[in-house]
Amino acid sequence: MKLLTTIILIFSLSGCATISNFYDSYFMAPYDTNEHLLVNKIKVYSEFSKRNCANHEAAKTSAVKLFSLSSQLKSFSGNLPNNSSTVKMTDSLFILVDDLYKRYDTAKEVNKTYCELKLQSISDSANTIQKVIVKRPRP
Repeated sequence: MKLLTTIILIFSLSGCATISNFYDSYFMAPYDTNEHLLVNKIKVYSEFSKRNCANHEAAKTSAVKLFSLSSQLKSFSGNLPNNSSTVKMTDSLFILVDDLYKRYDTAKEVNKTYCELKLQSISDSANTIQKVIVKRPRP
């Protein structure tokens, strides 16, 4: 009886965080190749697009393409069950891409440095998401 009480106390001392983490890790969305592919496309395309920042029209085309890819990712991730942690990350990525897209959609000229830094932020964010996604359990 003392052993059972000790075990219960140990789990209760660590609080609900342990139970919540256990639940999240057990019921998380499994690895999805389509989701990983979309994140990878965003990462690679944003890295590739940095060399277009000096050319306004080419950079605008890149911003539109990244907006399309991030919209697809946001929609796809949002519809996977038990995927709330990835949805938070893809929403943040979408905001970064949306800022770039809106800037090129409304401004006649965009600073090359802004373009390069924003694309680097998008690439870094996509890289982080990619690392999280590949660690998920395979179905």
